[in-house]
This record gives sequence, C-alpha cells and structure tokens, in this order.
Amino acid sequence: MPVSAPQVVDRPIVVTPPTDPVPSDSTPSATAQPTERLTPGPLTTREPTVRAILRDAARTAPVRPPARTAWLCGALSAALLWACFYPLAWAPLAWAALIPLCLLVRSPVRTKWEVRALWACGFVGTACQIQWMRLGDPAMYPAWLALSLYLGLYFPAFVLACRGLVHRANVPFAVAVPVAWCGLELIRGRLMTGFGWNLLAHSQWDWTTLIQVADLGGAYLVGAVVALGNAALALLIPAAVLNRLGLNRDGYQPGAQATAVGTADGTASQAHQSADARPKLALRAGKAGAPSFAPLWPAVGTACVLGGVLLYGTVRRAGDAFPAGPRVALVQTDHSSSLQSDLGESDARFTSIRLLSGAATPYRPDLVVWPESAFPYPLLSAKADVSEEAFAAAAAPIAPPDYFRSNAGGVALASLAETAGAYLLAGATAGEIADPDGDGPLPARFTRYGSAAMAAPTGGVGADGLARGAVMGRYDKRHRVVFGEYIPNLPGLASLTPFTEQPGQQIGIGEGAAAVAFRIEAVGSDPKDGEARKSYTVAPLICYEDTVPHLVRDTVNALPTNGAGKETGPDVLAVLSNDGWFDNSAEQEQHLAVSLFRAIETRTPVVRAANTGVSAVIDGDGVPREPAVYLNEQGESVDVATLPNAALPDDEACVLIADVPLDPRRSLYLQIGDAFAFLCGLAACIGFALNLRRRPVIAAAA
Repeated sequence: MPVSAPQVVDRPIVVTPPTDPVPSDSTPSATAQPTERLTPGPLTTREPTVRAILRDAARTAPVRPPARTAWLCGALSAALLWACFYPLAWAPLAWAALIPLCLLVRSPVRTKWEVRALWACGFVGTACQIQWMRLGDPAMYPAWLALSLYLGLYFPAFVLACRGLVHRANVPFAVAVPVAWCGLELIRGRLMTGFGWNLLAHSQWDWTTLIQVADLGGAYLVGAVVALGNAALALLIPAAVLNRLGLNRDGYQPGAQATAVGTADGTASQAHQSADARPKLALRAGKAGAPSFAPLWPAVGTACVLGGVLLYGTVRRAGDAFPAGPRVALVQTDHSSSLQSDLGESDARFTSIRLLSGAATPYRPDLVVWPESAFPYPLLSAKADVSEEAFAAAAAPIAPPDYFRSNAGGVALASLAETAGAYLLAGATAGEIADPDGDGPLPARFTRYGSAAMAAPTGGVGADGLARGAVMGRYDKRHRVVFGEYIPNLPGLASLTPFTEQPGQQIGIGEGAAAVAFRIEAVGSDPKDGEARKSYTVAPLICYEDTVPHLVRDTVNALPTNGAGKETGPDVLAVLSNDGWFDNSAEQEQHLAVSLFRAIETRTPVVRAANTGVSAVIDGDGVPREPAVYLNEQGESVDVATLPNAALPDDEACVLIADVPLDPRRSLYLQIGDAFAFLCGLAACIGFALNLRRRPVIAAAA
C-alpha cells in the first residue's frame, strides 16, 4: 500500500500548563515544566504558520535574470557601436547604442554570466571596429587581439559602475549613465598611455553644431551628452519589455517596495511588503518606498540639455569669418607601408612627393607639408659632449662617422625647401648619439626618433658660399604607440615583438622632449608698401598624437602665439601622418574624425598631410574646408566643384592648396582641461567599487 505524503496542518502551537493532579499532601512544585500539545482551533498567536514560513522562504530566494539577456544586450550594443563609426558611419545609431546596456543597469541584480558575456561581446565589437590593425603586418595580429580584449572590459565595467551608482548610491539613472560612460572613456584615454580612438563623440563628427561644446569639456563632454540621450530613451522602455527579458519579473521595477531582501549569494535577510502594495518605478532606483517615477522628466531634462548644447554651438559659430592665414600645400601620397623595407617603393614614393611639391610651386604656398616619414634620408647628429672615441664606437653600426658630421640629410632637406620657394615641414627619421654619463663607464648610445623637420627657403649658406635654404630645427614625437614604437622596460616583453635589440641602440624610437613651434613668414605673397611681411607659428604633431587630447592641449598652452592674436598657442597645428599601414580600410576616416575634435577643443585650425589620406584643412569649428586648388596625381589642377571629396581625399595622391583660416577665439577647455571627465571618472570608480560589495538583492514579487 503506498504511503501518502504527510499533510501540513495549519495549527497554531499553544503552550498549556500540565494537567496531572497534584497530591493533596503537597503543594505544586515551582520547578514544574510546561508541556506542549497540538489543539485545533482558531489562531491564537502572531507566530507564522508552517505554510506561511515556506511561502515566505520561496519569496526570499534571489531571482537572477537569465544569461541570454546579457548576451542579447551585449551583442546588440556592440553591433550598434560598430555601425555608428566608419565604415558605415551611421551617426544616429550612437543615440541608441547604449540602450541595451542601460536595460541591464535598470535591474539591481546581475544576470547570469553577465560579466563574461559582456566582456565577450565587447571584445568582438571592438575587434570589428579596429580590425584594420591586422593589416599593418602579420605580427600585428596578437596586438590587435590583445587590445580588443582589453577594450572589451569596458562593457561590463560600465554596467557594474552604473549599477553601483544607481542601486547603491541612489544616483538618478539619467545622471549615472552619462557620468559612468564619460568617466570610463577618460580612463581608457589615459591608462597605459591611453587609446582615445572611436570615443562615442567621434561618431558625431559631422554634426558640427552639436560638437561645439567640446571647447568646454573636450570630446568626453560630447560623449556624455550622447550617453544622456541613451539613458533618457532607455527609461522610456516599458516594463513589459523588461519582463520579457527577465530583468523586471512580474512588473518589478527598481525602487519598488521589496517583497524580500537577500544578498548576492542568496542569503536572506528581513523585509516585508504589504499584500496590496503595487511595485512602481521610483525616482531614485533602489530606494524603497520612493515616490512613483514618471519617465517624462528625464526626457524633458535631456531635451533641455540638448537644446542648450545646440544653442551654444549656434552662438559659437555665429561670429565673424575667420581671417586668412598662411597658404599651405598639403602633399598626400598613396603608397602602402610595411615593416619590410623596400628601397624601390621608398624611391617611388620620394619621386612622387617631389613631383607633387613641384606642381604646387606656381601657386606660391607659404608652407609645404609632407606626411610622416616622407623624407627618406635620416637626420643624424651627435651631442657636443660625446668624446671622439665614444662617438666612433656608437656611429659605426649606423653610418660612417663622416656621414654624421656632414649632415647630408639636413642639406638635402634645405635644398628642397629652396627649390620649392616655401617653408617645408617634412616627416623624417632622426638619430642622435648621446653619452648618458659623460666620461663614465657607460658607452654612448644611439637613439632613433620619429621627427618632423622644418626647413626654410633661405637663411642658410651652401658649400659655394651662396645663400641656400636652412634647417630650422625638428620636433620629436612624444606620444609613442606601445609595442608599435617602443617597448616598456619590463623583462621578456621585447621577445614578444618583431623588433631586434641592437647593441648600443634603443628598441623602437625615443621619446621627444617638448613641444616645438616654428615661426614662418608669408613668403608666398608680397607685402604692401610699408608693411612688414606677415609671420605665423606652426606646431607639428605626428601620427596618433592628434588622438591624445591632453597632449594637444598641453602643446597649445606651452607655445607662444603670433598671427592669430591669442594669449598663448600656435596659429596652426600641423599633423603629419602615415596611414599607409592600413591602406584601403576605415582607419583613415576614423583617424580624421578623431583629429578634428582637437581643432574644436583648442580653437586652433588643424592641417593634416597623410600618406593614403585623409589630408584636410580643418577650421576652429572642426569643419574640413574645400581647398582653393586641387592637384591630382599628375600635378594637374582639377575643378573642385566637380569632385565629391575634394575636402577629404582618400586613397589617392594629390595636393590640397588652401589658406588656413585662423581662429582668434579661446576655449575653456584650454584652461580647465579634462576636469569634468576626471570627476566623472572618480564617480565611475566609486560606483564600480560599491557594486563589488555584497549588495542586497531584491526578489521579484511572487
């Protein structure tokens, strides 16, 4: 006969005194113990019944959303972020790209596999955005994947930091999202020399009025505005959608009165909810009993912020026209680059760039700008305090000592400037021999630099005693790419790279000492009677230095001004880049989008000369200007009106000739820098730390 399961009976436990009779010859004992018995009848105490205890225990079990929700939200955000940058450049998608991640933040409980799922999605999304890295050389595949793995961490970091701010610090959702995103972008742009590439603001590069607030808080502030729009839209997602995702079971919203509270590991604690209490979305997520939330106010607030941003941009652009500055000729070549030296390719590139420069001479530019590494002859020198013996030993593996002393590279560069009849700013490789300890036991050391050298058309004297061009000086690159241009001084790292260490030489290139400004004169035009020839200051930047906002800001603040009439700062920033490593990829357009934000932040025009593009003249509003003259690969003038991309040529050899629009305005960003982003970074770190603590988990109502 089967045994039936025991039935649970809702009976109170009643404590009664003993009923045994007391002997007549004795008094009741003071130590007599009561006994227990079960009696049917109505509830006579406030103690919970067995069934109520089991029911409440079921309610206290923490409910974690399913892992598929994290995978879905992470994959959707990764895909949207990829699509809003080049090659698609669907900028409006940036205003929705963070919504899936924001939905995860609205839940106070992590989904299953949340960190791992978001990291994986962030890795794949970032790898797609910067897939052009692998094109440089097969040796770049490990660097591409390693960088993508690192950048993928910012997906889960954003969700965790936001959740800590919202559900532990009671920061309003619409504030926490832009603060956390802005702060993490700052950390990403600074940590380990930084990688400020494809920030959220860079997707909006063509929305000129919107991005003018970059002169207040940099590109980070623009990204915060876009993140704010994502937060406002995320709050409009109805609870039914969250229910289907498992983020908002049975209508529960952050801030609802709790049914029961437990910890992340499932340990229950005391809480209570009345039977007629209906969960509502609170003004401050995670605050029990808060007033009901109307998602209208974040939308209204966001609209007001966006309106203020657009109004500011309109006012900033409504000033007088920019005065004309020096006339520049930007020479763009179209040759691929490789770690494997090809003398034939180098000669062809140098021949092409000389022919294009010669074709620009009749238009009388004041300054000719060549791309990075365009000048093939090294500029070699030695410190004056290096002894002859140490100099000979250090120079021998590089070149004959007489070549160092002859300065053959400098003479050739000055001759080219003289031929062009204009100042010539060219990317070159420089090398210097220095003795680190003077007469000490350490040998002299040769250091190679990535440089930009300026040569004047006059001012020098040739071997025949006649006037010749002269090299004015050089700027050495200060921000080097990790593993690409230098190896951190840690044991074993050099063995992981394709570079080979040579005795007495540094791996990669050395770090430049300081910013440099070159003063040039308007040699392309004749001054009026009685007037002095105009002069301007030009500060060079090399390759990815224009992606580092704090370096560009420091450069502008450290240099004197001249023609634009500012308190400090050069008149023109000249970027020399070689993007031929990543030919026929989205890297060129992505690099341009990053670069133009430096013009807005510093209110200083930027001219770019890049191998394979994109070369451009960018005014202080971040707008690429159409050139006055466009010369094609054969040096022939082409009507600009017939070219769809005259202002932004890509993957073609050409020359852009234009007058640089000077900008006399100052920017607040030059004074306060990344102060706003630093505050956001601090808040993001606090939110992340709070989220790591054992936090209460609010179970969904049964």
